[in-house]
Amino acid sequence: KKILFLFTLFIVNLGFSQMEKQLLQSYLESNASRFDLKSTDISNWKIQSTGTSADETVQYYYLIQQYNDVDIFRALFTASVKNNAVIYGANRFVSNVKDKVNSSTPNLSAVVALQKAYAFLNIVPSQSLEVVQTIDKNHLVISNGLGLEENVTATLVYQPIENILKLAWDFTIYTPKYNHLWSVR
Repeated sequence: KKILFLFTLFIVNLGFSQMEKQLLQSYLESNASRFDLKSTDISNWKIQSTGTSADETVQYYYLIQQYNDVDIFRALFTASVKNNAVIYGANRFVSNVKDKVNSSTPNLSAVVALQKAYAFLNIVPSQSLEVVQTIDKNHLVISNGLGLEENVTATLVYQPIENILKLAWDFTIYTPKYNHLWSVR
């Protein structure tokens, strides 16, 4: 009975998830010109997080734009949904993404890029840096080289710089004295 209940809950949740994505995609498509977006700009995104209003009548969706399944750093679209209709949309998606992307493969390995980030932050590792876990092709965990418990997370992203989307590694780094937590690209 428990397995059947969990399976039913999973299927219902999956159904709602698909309906949400279809609703949000339809809204993006119908409003693309208003937001100065092309169909290619709104064809690859994911729901980064969700929230609910205090009275539970409005759902909030925070979408992150992607290109070839790589997140575009801080390219967000916020949508408010009530009664299965989008009642508000705030756009921070990048327009003409396809024309702005500089590369599809990183120039530096995640470890070499982390070494450069450490040099920029004046952090000197006492141990070698190495990939300790590959979550997927865009998400790695790297030893911190500092003897700290927390490893460094590395995420491949497109970083908007002027009118170009540069492929970069985004690192989450704890400093040796735990007085700072850095997000560095």
